[in-house]
Amino acid sequence: FKQKTAYEISACLVGSEMCIRDRNKSNSKEIVKSATKLTLLSAQRVGTIAGTKFEEFDFKEKIWTIPKERMKGTKIRKKIHYVPITPQIEKLIKKLSRMIGHQEYVFFSPRGSTKHITPDSINTHLKRLGYKDILTGHGLRQTFNTNLIDEFNQVGNERVIDMCLAHKIKGISDSEYNYNQATYWKPRVELMKLWNKELQKIGFKA
Repeated sequence: FKQKTAYEISACLVGSEMCIRDRNKSNSKEIVKSATKLTLLSAQRVGTIAGTKFEEFDFKEKIWTIPKERMKGTKIRKKIHYVPITPQIEKLIKKLSRMIGHQEYVFFSPRGSTKHITPDSINTHLKRLGYKDILTGHGLRQTFNTNLIDEFNQVGNERVIDMCLAHKIKGISDSEYNYNQATYWKPRVELMKLWNKELQKIGFKA
């Protein structure tokens, strides 16, 4: 995909959310729409989102714990990933819980052997909305990264953004990576709250 300017990415962000909320423009089920919304809210990979389980969410501590098996990376560098639960994420997950009942997976699908949607479901949903060759699930992560730096004055917080995205820390060895226990948790919580509030300002509804 051609690198977009911050303005173009912002336009895609607004447009994608408005279409996600317009049921007349897509036949995708609410489950896939909600998975796309969580991708936008949390900036996690579609491969991580697809297999999300309800048991991973601790609403008391406001922490979503993603097991290392669903994380990208080498065997040495894979770690459990923690995502701050914002009010918007909590609202979305609780709504899904009420909607699908007693299921293991948040994005339950009765088809296939996995009992949850596939990562391709989110990209297919975006294509059906008219975003083929314009926006993908990975592009939503790019939107998070670029807008925080260019639009929301987060220059200097690149390491915190990388931690939110579970990006590989560049320039350090595997042993140094495992030794580094810094999680930047408090600034990550504030950053995710900022991102979700900005989404709300443009009309996002969980």
